[in-house]
Amino acid sequence: MEILLLPARIASRHREEILVKNSWGYGLKIAIRQEAKALPLYWKPVEIEPLVAGRADNGDIIPINTLGRWLFGTPGYMGHIMVEGGSANVAFRCPELPEAIELIRQAVGRLIKKEVPK
Repeated sequence: MEILLLPARIASRHREEILVKNSWGYGLKIAIRQEAKALPLYWKPVEIEPLVAGRADNGDIIPINTLGRWLFGTPGYMGHIMVEGGSANVAFRCPELPEAIELIRQAVGRLIKKEVPK
Protein backbone atom coordinates (compact mmCIF):
# COMPACT_ATOMS: atom_id res chain seq x y z
CA MET A 1 0.00 0.00 0.00
CA GLU A 2 1.23 3.48 -0.87
CA ILE A 3 2.46 5.55 2.08
CA LEU A 4 1.71 9.27 2.14
CA LEU A 5 4.60 11.50 3.21
CA LEU A 6 3.19 14.39 5.25
CA PRO A 7 4.58 17.25 7.30
CA ALA A 8 3.88 17.25 11.05
CA ARG A 9 2.02 20.55 10.71
CA ILE A 10 0.37 22.41 7.81
CA ALA A 11 -0.84 25.95 8.41
CA SER A 12 -2.96 26.55 5.28
CA ARG A 13 -6.58 25.49 5.47
CA HIS A 14 -9.12 24.71 2.76
CA ARG A 15 -12.69 25.63 3.82
CA GLU A 16 -15.61 23.58 2.67
CA GLU A 17 -19.29 23.91 3.49
CA ILE A 18 -21.78 21.16 2.73
CA LEU A 19 -25.32 22.44 2.38
CA VAL A 20 -26.72 20.11 5.02
CA LYS A 21 -28.02 21.40 8.35
CA ASN A 22 -25.53 20.87 11.16
CA SER A 23 -27.80 18.96 13.55
CA TRP A 24 -24.75 17.70 15.47
CA GLY A 25 -23.64 21.13 16.70
CA TYR A 26 -20.31 21.09 18.50
CA GLY A 27 -20.33 17.27 18.44
CA LEU A 28 -19.85 17.35 14.65
CA LYS A 29 -16.10 16.62 14.71
CA ILE A 30 -16.63 13.53 16.89
CA ALA A 31 -19.46 12.33 14.64
CA ILE A 32 -17.36 12.80 11.48
CA ARG A 33 -14.36 11.06 13.06
CA GLN A 34 -16.51 8.07 14.11
CA GLU A 35 -17.77 7.62 10.56
CA ALA A 36 -14.28 8.14 9.12
CA LYS A 37 -12.88 5.28 11.22
CA ALA A 38 -15.03 2.86 9.19
CA LEU A 39 -13.42 3.98 5.91
CA PRO A 40 -10.23 2.58 4.36
CA LEU A 41 -8.79 6.08 3.82
CA TYR A 42 -8.70 6.65 7.61
CA TRP A 43 -6.23 3.76 7.90
CA LYS A 44 -4.03 4.79 4.93
CA PRO A 45 -0.42 4.68 6.17
CA VAL A 46 1.49 7.94 6.50
CA GLU A 47 5.01 8.95 7.39
CA ILE A 48 5.37 12.26 9.23
CA GLU A 49 8.36 14.58 8.95
CA PRO A 50 9.50 15.40 11.55
CA LEU A 51 8.32 12.34 13.45
CA VAL A 52 5.53 13.17 15.93
CA ALA A 53 3.31 11.14 18.26
CA GLY A 54 0.40 11.56 20.62
CA ARG A 55 0.36 10.36 24.18
CA ALA A 56 -2.43 8.51 26.01
CA ASP A 57 -3.43 9.42 29.57
CA ASN A 58 -1.50 6.41 30.87
CA GLY A 59 1.66 7.63 29.11
CA ASP A 60 1.57 5.21 26.17
CA ILE A 61 2.80 6.70 22.89
CA ILE A 62 0.21 6.90 20.09
CA PRO A 63 1.98 6.83 16.71
CA ILE A 64 0.67 9.24 14.10
CA ASN A 65 0.90 6.64 11.36
CA THR A 66 -2.45 6.84 9.56
CA LEU A 67 -4.20 9.57 7.58
CA GLY A 68 -7.05 9.55 10.11
CA ARG A 69 -4.81 10.12 13.13
CA TRP A 70 -2.92 12.86 11.28
CA LEU A 71 -6.17 14.56 10.23
CA PHE A 72 -8.35 14.15 13.34
CA GLY A 73 -5.57 14.05 15.95
CA THR A 74 -5.09 11.97 19.07
CA PRO A 75 -4.53 12.85 22.72
CA GLY A 76 -1.34 14.89 22.65
CA TYR A 77 -1.51 15.61 18.89
CA MET A 78 -3.94 18.25 17.65
CA GLY A 79 -4.53 17.00 14.11
CA HIS A 80 -5.46 19.17 11.13
CA ILE A 81 -9.25 19.34 10.79
CA MET A 82 -11.11 22.32 12.20
CA VAL A 83 -14.86 21.67 12.28
CA GLU A 84 -17.16 24.67 12.56
CA GLY A 85 -19.54 23.27 15.16
CA GLY A 86 -21.44 26.56 15.48
CA SER A 87 -22.12 26.81 11.74
CA ALA A 88 -25.69 26.36 10.50
CA ASN A 89 -24.46 23.91 7.86
CA VAL A 90 -21.78 21.22 7.99
CA ALA A 91 -18.52 23.16 7.51
CA PHE A 92 -14.85 22.39 8.08
CA ARG A 93 -11.32 23.53 7.34
CA CYS A 94 -8.46 21.17 6.56
CA PRO A 95 -5.24 21.08 4.53
CA GLU A 96 -5.65 21.06 0.75
CA LEU A 97 -4.70 17.40 0.59
CA PRO A 98 -7.01 15.46 -1.76
CA GLU A 99 -6.98 12.32 0.44
CA ALA A 100 -7.91 14.32 3.55
CA ILE A 101 -10.75 16.16 1.81
CA GLU A 102 -12.05 12.89 0.32
CA LEU A 103 -11.95 11.15 3.72
CA ILE A 104 -14.00 13.94 5.29
CA ARG A 105 -16.49 14.04 2.41
CA GLN A 106 -17.01 10.27 2.58
CA ALA A 107 -17.45 10.39 6.37
CA VAL A 108 -19.96 13.25 6.15
CA GLY A 109 -21.82 11.30 3.45
CA ARG A 110 -22.10 8.31 5.78
CA LEU A 111 -23.22 10.58 8.60
CA ILE A 112 -25.94 12.19 6.47
CA LYS A 113 -27.28 8.77 5.42
CA LYS A 114 -27.82 7.88 9.08
CA GLU A 115 -30.72 9.29 11.02
CA VAL A 116 -30.07 12.92 11.88
CA PRO A 117 -29.98 13.42 15.68
CA LYS A 118 -33.00 15.07 17.26
